[in-house]
Amino acid sequence: MSHTRPSRAAQQLTESHARHLHGHRQGPGPHPQLRRYAKQLGKPLDRLVISHGHPDHYQGAARFGVPVRALPETIAEIVAVGAKTDLPTGTPIPLADMTPTVEFTPGTEVIDSVPFVFEKVTGGEFHTTLVIKLPDQGVLVAQDVVHNRTHLWFLDKDFDGWQANIDRFAAETDYDTVLPGHGEPTTPAVWAELTDFVNAYMFGPKS
Repeated sequence: MSHTRPSRAAQQLTESHARHLHGHRQGPGPHPQLRRYAKQLGKPLDRLVISHGHPDHYQGAARFGVPVRALPETIAEIVAVGAKTDLPTGTPIPLADMTPTVEFTPGTEVIDSVPFVFEKVTGGEFHTTLVIKLPDQGVLVAQDVVHNRTHLWFLDKDFDGWQANIDRFAAETDYDTVLPGHGEPTTPAVWAELTDFVNAYMFGPKS
């Protein structure tokens, strides 16, 4: 189905992904708000791309009934973690229902006339993450490189990796909309906020 403004449709669906797909629905079915949103855009949902191997980003993905893509490192991480249980229902989620079916190679794809740039990022919250850019729209889907006004996940204590990624994307001034893995869509002002957060955690008082 054609759309009069394919670039806006792509941006809107990506914004919907940032708000709804990232793990707020982990159980045996796709997020109903995302399904309704995609239907309103008049665009078929023909693929899902998993950003990284944290369960809140993949547990419900395979239930959309479309090919699920991920980096080889992410697929290996998902397989290593194994089967999960949905919270709070307690419903078992078999590994086969969560494992991506297509190995994803970073690069540029043109989807509905819109260039999508897929880049592999290392370090920070997780050792391997897939970031998505829409250069024509000035949109950066930063995944968990960005938490907007939510606590950063420092389990791996890779502070240098966090800061390297912050500095890397802060230098890319063509992107005026940043879609975080957690939190509301934001602006490049988030990079300074994240730097302050990392520094406060590294050098601030510990109780």
